[in-house]
Amino acid sequence: MEPRIQYAKTSDGVSIAYTVLGNGPTIVRTTAGFGALHLYSSRMPPVAAQNTDALIRLGWRVIIYDGRGMGSSERHNTDFSLEARLRDLEAVIGQADLDHFVLQGAVGGGPAAIAYAAKHPERVSRLVLFATFANGSDYYNQIPAGQATRAVDTMAEQQWEFYTLAYANAAIGFADSEIANRFAVVMRSGMSARAYLRHMAAYEKADVTDLLPLVNVPTLVVHSEQQSLSNIDLPRVLASRIPRARLVRLKATEELARTIDAFLREGEERIPASPELPSGMTAILFTDIAASTALTERLGDAAFRAKARELGASLRALVRECAGTPVCPCTSASTPVTLRARRTQTGAITYTAAPSTSPRGSAGCPRPERCSCRRRCGRWRARRRGCGSRTAGSRT
Repeated sequence: MEPRIQYAKTSDGVSIAYTVLGNGPTIVRTTAGFGALHLYSSRMPPVAAQNTDALIRLGWRVIIYDGRGMGSSERHNTDFSLEARLRDLEAVIGQADLDHFVLQGAVGGGPAAIAYAAKHPERVSRLVLFATFANGSDYYNQIPAGQATRAVDTMAEQQWEFYTLAYANAAIGFADSEIANRFAVVMRSGMSARAYLRHMAAYEKADVTDLLPLVNVPTLVVHSEQQSLSNIDLPRVLASRIPRARLVRLKATEELARTIDAFLREGEERIPASPELPSGMTAILFTDIAASTALTERLGDAAFRAKARELGASLRALVRECAGTPVCPCTSASTPVTLRARRTQTGAITYTAAPSTSPRGSAGCPRPERCSCRRRCGRWRARRRGCGSRTAGSRT
């Protein structure tokens, strides 16, 4: 399902697209190149979208957005300075009416997350940093993917398709050319070549190194050995200079969501999750045997009950085959599953589930309270016999 896009207005009048995913405590994820919302909607890169989905399943409410000049946000404003990116973040936080939340920054979104956490420790409960940096110049000098794309920056506007394809392959570690092709298409639809070049120039100038000691919230710094857009040196700088930070190294990026969830829930008493309830339309099917009185008289009690058991078993098998749930409690092989019922004034069909006192019956068999004629007539007695119970139904 497509995310529901909402808009927030920045202090300098730029419309920022954002969405709210899931329910629970809030995680706000700062945006990076091409727009976090745009990339998630396009399911690119796949592992990033999967980690977002995993956090939602783990009970988190995730807010993602597209920064100015990209994705579904206003495109004409291409001020990508750190101050402008903070205005985008503040607009989303204000529009979503958040007081206390987890802040997450990945890759190019890290500096804005660090700067906001240093400025607003009373609002940020915890900070999560993944594959990111404090100094943009260090990033482009140390990361091979950054070096490779910067080397061909001059041709980006003339050869935007080639450039994005090269960047996409580098971003996923040259692991899957088909995914890289799709990723490149998403990049081109997310930003223009000119906006992208301005964006990268601003990122390279970003430097929040001096703010690291001012971040006074519990911080998780994560490095994945599979992440080609980072190395261990950059997150080590973050973890060593943020007072309450720790560094975690992952073998696979797929472990990211579980790692974040474990960090955010530290010290929290875990309550077993309630089973997920089914959603959508629910159909309730009631069954009965037509002309059961005449059939009982013709076949006899024993034969009638045998036929009823056979019918009940077939119905239960059919319901399960269609991914349904049989609700008749007649589960004993010696008890038929014919559903005897009466309709109330509202049209509902009711049963009395009580243990049978007959050796032929079974506990929990639904006994009809009365016939549709509202009397305990011969038909009602036949129905009672069909349930294998000699106990009279209760009057209501």
